[in-house]
Amino acid sequence: MATGQITRPELPDGVELYDSYAEMAAVNGVATEQATADLVPLQRFVDDHCFAEECRTMGWIDALTAELKRSMPPGALLGLVLDCDGTVLELELLRASIGHRGQGHAARILGRICAEADARELTVVYTPTDEFGADRHRLEHLYGRHGFAPATPGDQLTKHSWQRPPTRPRPPDGVAVDTVRRLRAGLDFYRPLASDTSRDWHYPTFADLILAHGRLYAPAPWPGGPQRPGQCFAAAHALADRKGWTYCEGFALVPSSAGHVPHGATEHAWCLTNDGRVADPALPDGYATLYWGLPLAEAFRAEHRQGRGDDAVLTYGANPFRAQLNEVLRTELPVTALAPAQPTASQTRWEA
Repeated sequence: MATGQITRPELPDGVELYDSYAEMAAVNGVATEQATADLVPLQRFVDDHCFAEECRTMGWIDALTAELKRSMPPGALLGLVLDCDGTVLELELLRASIGHRGQGHAARILGRICAEADARELTVVYTPTDEFGADRHRLEHLYGRHGFAPATPGDQLTKHSWQRPPTRPRPPDGVAVDTVRRLRAGLDFYRPLASDTSRDWHYPTFADLILAHGRLYAPAPWPGGPQRPGQCFAAAHALADRKGWTYCEGFALVPSSAGHVPHGATEHAWCLTNDGRVADPALPDGYATLYWGLPLAEAFRAEHRQGRGDDAVLTYGANPFRAQLNEVLRTELPVTALAPAQPTASQTRWEA
């Protein structure tokens, strides 16, 4: 066919012809060395059945790869090949099957890979390519949004041409780095616990959302007035309404009878005063050692409060039957959702 001796057939819509199995596999999001059984629906059933047990014994790369493949919607395949040498995480292949592209899966998967690399202080490397029908310019734009950049010859760590150094949270003034690490470990614990309904969302869990957009806040003395222990969401709503302060949702690091995080990281709500200091109407002074959350714009809070009342705006809240995980986590968080950064807030990440 390549020499013209055989005429290329006219194929029905949705059917494509490839020169090799490797090309077909790459275009359709399947690793070229992937076993044929991985393409059979029964294999997904077996994987789901054994997933929890396998994760106890496999390395974190294999566990992450298996989890991300399971996160794809029914009928969708994910070609994903990762390799790690302890300091560098190589992304050899990331491709969704051809009928499920343009739906945000690549961005979601890439964000999760970067977050896992950050937690382990790994540099991620990758080479954008136009092979097998890929659009190199679109890939460069996607990876650029996630912190990748072309490596100079002197800084290139591997054969790959693009690199992303690890990023870390910046501690607020007066907060120890170890405190941030403990709260980060708690959020990392919650991330694999995504429900089946949200597993393929842009932010599968509330913790994923906070890690992507959250800001760090140091604790501050309670400015006075009655508090409502155990009712953080309702109390923060009421305080924001009464004082005109900014309502925040996220996580607080609190003491734990079980030791360190994850049990010390708890979903929580508080307010920011007009000068950007934490005002916590539910916890006594000194109980929380760090806050990591999102300051919500008043218009966004009011809009979503219509159906959620005094419960959580973004996460499940005190009554999970009333306030499910907010549908905005299915896609990118709207740019109008967050209030302007306060001078006392530390942005989630900084370049190492």
